[in-house]
Amino acid sequence: DEYTKMVEDGANPVQLAKFWAMAESGKITGADLFGLYRRFNMLSGPRTIEVNALSGATNLAYEVLSQAGGQLARGRKADAAAEFAAPFKAMRRAAGNLAETMRHGVTTEQAARGDIPRTLSSRTSNPVAKGVLTAMEMPDRFNAAVDQFFRTMTEDWAATTLAHKQARAAGVTPRSPEWAETVAKNLEAIRDDVDAFPEIKRMADHVTFSEEPGGIGRGLEEFRRRAPLVANILFPFIRTPYNIASRAVDISPLGVGRTGIEAAAGRGRGRENISRRVRDNALGLAVAYFAYDQAQQGNVTGAGPDDPEKQAMLRATGWQPYSIKVGDRYWSYANFAPFSLALSLGAAAHEAKQYAKPGETDTLALLGDAATRTAKVVTDMTVLQGIGAVIKSIQDPDRYGGAWLTQFLSTLIPAGSLLNTVGQATDDAVRRSERDTFANQVSQGVQARIPGLRQGVPAAQDPLGRTVPNEQQGAGALNPFRPTTRRDDPAIRAFLDAGVDIGKPKDKVTVVAGAAPIELTPAEQRRWNELRGAILVQNVPNVAGSQRYQEAEKLARAKGLQTMLNAAAQAADKQLIAEIGGDEIKRRLTGAIEKRRAS
Repeated sequence: DEYTKMVEDGANPVQLAKFWAMAESGKITGADLFGLYRRFNMLSGPRTIEVNALSGATNLAYEVLSQAGGQLARGRKADAAAEFAAPFKAMRRAAGNLAETMRHGVTTEQAARGDIPRTLSSRTSNPVAKGVLTAMEMPDRFNAAVDQFFRTMTEDWAATTLAHKQARAAGVTPRSPEWAETVAKNLEAIRDDVDAFPEIKRMADHVTFSEEPGGIGRGLEEFRRRAPLVANILFPFIRTPYNIASRAVDISPLGVGRTGIEAAAGRGRGRENISRRVRDNALGLAVAYFAYDQAQQGNVTGAGPDDPEKQAMLRATGWQPYSIKVGDRYWSYANFAPFSLALSLGAAAHEAKQYAKPGETDTLALLGDAATRTAKVVTDMTVLQGIGAVIKSIQDPDRYGGAWLTQFLSTLIPAGSLLNTVGQATDDAVRRSERDTFANQVSQGVQARIPGLRQGVPAAQDPLGRTVPNEQQGAGALNPFRPTTRRDDPAIRAFLDAGVDIGKPKDKVTVVAGAAPIELTPAEQRRWNELRGAILVQNVPNVAGSQRYQEAEKLARAKGLQTMLNAAAQAADKQLIAEIGGDEIKRRLTGAIEKRRAS
């Protein structure tokens, strides 16, 4: 048969693995093609690979340093040094495995152990189809190759650690003359039959977030098997996001409760890897406390205020949520898995008090707000944003439905993630879709992700009507930490310090007292915001810098700023009405009167 002929012809393990992939995987279905198409679109951007590499490097470094620290604490310097060096010694082999995964979808080592490539291109013999599918698989292969790079390093590190344990179990120590020979023999035996040591695979799965998921994750995967098309629309990725989120919970204050309940009740993971989990829990508490302490000093941010107007004012100063402030820049930690949850929970504990509403500063109210912020932190996690968007759109379709539909339609744009990165790199302004109609919100949201079309979407404005600069322009589009620069803005700062909201642009203006107001188009609303903002920028800093203002009580300052805000709004009304013109004003007034009569 064909397989026998391949063996006789000297086929290598990868060629044999591809043969079995075609024989065992079955026909390619429409759901398979749709899933691959969406993954190609969603994973095509460079940031995905960067974040994947960052997560793998962070997780591996954490495990290696923790193990080395434990060895040093036991006085085992030789063990610690050898185990610390093991991943670096494996880098050349890891790079080779990375290249093989990119090319074939499987490494020679994996193929020799009986693994087969899981790619669609390996399941067809049609050369044209194979070429098209291979091209569409490239983002998948890039990410799988990065995972394989860190898997290889992890396997060598875990094998070295195991070889040391075996030597010590046999009564051999680094002071023994046969130590080096014994460890080398142990290591060779482990590498010759890795499958005989499942703890190595478990650690490699752990570092690359590819472990068998827990109950919820298994349920979602079963749902995907039963309804692949629907599941792909709702949850295109399950295992990796689930495992990253699970790991993030362990390395956070939430992990303490989770470990205690599972260990006491014998549910979930029970007491499995209990020492490692307790270590993670302790680190999570330390990271959360660090974030809480730094949040009090303004150096770590969480979700920020619930009021979107207050948040817009903060953003106008360069502030951004889920960030660490270093110097005059805010660096997002949202992609810094698996430590992002602990950082955001620490910041949330401070922000529950910082942004407490008047009359809601008692302990119970603060605890309730902290719990709400904790839930928001979980759904806002980068790896769970897809699932979070679905949940939010179900809970509040009017507010989040358009955002979810925009996000979904964006995943249907060929190479959409890559195009979005190019669009950000080539535009000096942040874009924001109009929300006057649902159709505009969705269509412009999609348009904003396409270079060339992006500039047709209105530039985002800050509360003073100024264009929001795009700090991800140029090479910044490749930065996974998305830094923003703190800006000293005396006008915005005065309003923030006094607790006065500048407010959104008007959507209607009154032309004649007592008459029905006329509606403003989105472009006119932006123009009104510019006019009001220009007046405030000119006047507020002078007033706020005066000695009289500085000596006034906060309530008096707030009243003064509110008076200036009202005056600026009235002046903007007059200027905009003049710009619209008398004939158009008359037409709209007539329409407003007729509309009022009809109602």
